[in-house]
Amino acid sequence: MLYLLGKYLQQFYGPFRLLTSHLFLAGFGILACGFLSLWLLPRFARHLPSDRGREFAVRSEDALGKPTGAGVLFVSSYVFIQLLVVPFELKYLLIFACIALAMVCGYLDDRSSKAWSEYRKGLYDLIVAAAASVVLWFFRF
Repeated sequence: MLYLLGKYLQQFYGPFRLLTSHLFLAGFGILACGFLSLWLLPRFARHLPSDRGREFAVRSEDALGKPTGAGVLFVSSYVFIQLLVVPFELKYLLIFACIALAMVCGYLDDRSSKAWSEYRKGLYDLIVAAAASVVLWFFRF
């Protein structure tokens, strides 16, 4: 969105051409994602699922009750910011959809009352990775 806005506004004021610079947009996107994540995490940490511990992990009782699933905040902010800074093209939208789908799978695993098996998590990861691979191959990134 900012890329398209930069293309439109640079005819009125030259410095708006920075909004068409991929390097500038990448740097802005990284900073914006970091600040948005820092702002979101303390406000929504109490709503995240908590760690139930692992049966055979060393000192797993230390992790009991700590928030998990924070990726839902990080990845959601990342996808939102990238939709603002990356040129609006189908290939990017499909990759962001794959990233969001991987995040949803991880969050649902953290949120479930009984932890998912390694095979189930692996199957979901395989499906998302295969979809992303098809997008990358089709658009020849």
